[in-house]
Amino acid sequence: MRSFGRAALGTWVLAVLWSCSSDAPVVEEKAAAPRAGRFMVAPGGLEGTSLKEAWVYEHDKEIAGLCYDKGLILLWTADNDLLRLDPATGLPIEYRLRLKGPLKYAPAVYRYPPGTAGNDEIYVIQHGDLLCCIEAETLLELWSEKLGFGVASAPAVGEKTIYVTAEGGRINTFRKENRSLGWTHSAGKSVSAAPVLAGDMVYMASEDGNVYALNAISGWINGRSWIGKTRARIKTRPVVYQQRVFAASHDCFLYGFDANDGNVAWKFSTGRIVNDQPHACSDTVFCLADDLQNGERTLYAVSSTNGKARWKRTMPGVDGRTYDEPGVPGVGAFICPGKELAYVLAKDAPEIWALSLADGKLVHRIGLTQRPDIVVSHDAEQGRDDAARGLVLMAVKKGSGKAARIIALRERRLVHRNAEPAPKAEAPKAEAPATEEPKAEEPAEEPAEEPEEE
Repeated sequence: MRSFGRAALGTWVLAVLWSCSSDAPVVEEKAAAPRAGRFMVAPGGLEGTSLKEAWVYEHDKEIAGLCYDKGLILLWTADNDLLRLDPATGLPIEYRLRLKGPLKYAPAVYRYPPGTAGNDEIYVIQHGDLLCCIEAETLLELWSEKLGFGVASAPAVGEKTIYVTAEGGRINTFRKENRSLGWTHSAGKSVSAAPVLAGDMVYMASEDGNVYALNAISGWINGRSWIGKTRARIKTRPVVYQQRVFAASHDCFLYGFDANDGNVAWKFSTGRIVNDQPHACSDTVFCLADDLQNGERTLYAVSSTNGKARWKRTMPGVDGRTYDEPGVPGVGAFICPGKELAYVLAKDAPEIWALSLADGKLVHRIGLTQRPDIVVSHDAEQGRDDAARGLVLMAVKKGSGKAARIIALRERRLVHRNAEPAPKAEAPKAEAPATEEPKAEEPAEEPAEEPEEE
């Protein structure tokens, strides 16, 4: 044993001398960021709440953008790589695409209906006027087309047609089959947000203050197309939900137009400018309005049916109520709706708030170790993608000497065991009724998580 020890020691010394020589390769190991310095949910932050951690993904390059569209999670980097993440694990699929340049607008996804021929597609705009079609499964570029005009927003995509807004306010359509030009239509001024395709209609909102409803195949059709008017510019996408088209105008009103004829069903006064994209789900339209004088942001939850406020989230509440929880001054960003809760990011603190959809009251407060750079706001496809409710996606682009990090949280339902019926006992004791609180020396049981449906 001694001779073996001496031999091992000698070998170790020679290895050290060799590694210190000028000819030896030098490997610099990057120390992992300390746990406290990484973007994550604060320790214990999810206990007893309606959210659980689904996955965490770390990327070695700086993240430029992240989006969730029709069930696909897409990530693109500062050095122009496009990746697709598995929604179940957060891991990137096998393939990635090297883009030709930075993305100004988020990708647009088209998924073919079940039973129809065709592979799902991703569309991106590069270099200002280069439209590229990418196969979603392999991230293989299928074709690219130089459009010859400056593109003003992300495109909208149908089964056979692509809808692209041009700088100056024109919407142009292109046939997928051969990229030939279809119909066009001009708004009075620029279009800042992507058009929205719903059924056989396409909707776009313009800085001329109008919402345009056009036939997806033919463009303007008398008796079917319409123009909904507001009194100031619109910089966000229309929201199509429950036979209504909603638009937030800079005249400080949220409009609900009838999807059939464009008549104003109702309008709701926000009293403030809405620059963030409104969302719709659970019979409610959510819009986040800015007070440009004092910087206060107010989240309104408006009934999609009658345009009346269900609640608003700021320091003062509605109907005399006040949301005055300590350290809860305002909403920074809308994240997503859940089954019974809406999830938002706090304005001045690294926290997620879970608000009751019924009245806006604070149900859970979830701390984060730092404020995210990217919050993926979505409305679960305006109520059509029920599986996406309660999906929280956030990321930090990259810290100093740290990897970029993406966190996905998913909603769960908590079932309290002490709320379940007590098992039938053979001889119940009078001194210990079923509703009795646990004794002090016996720790109370934690709420159990309901088994997830497959």
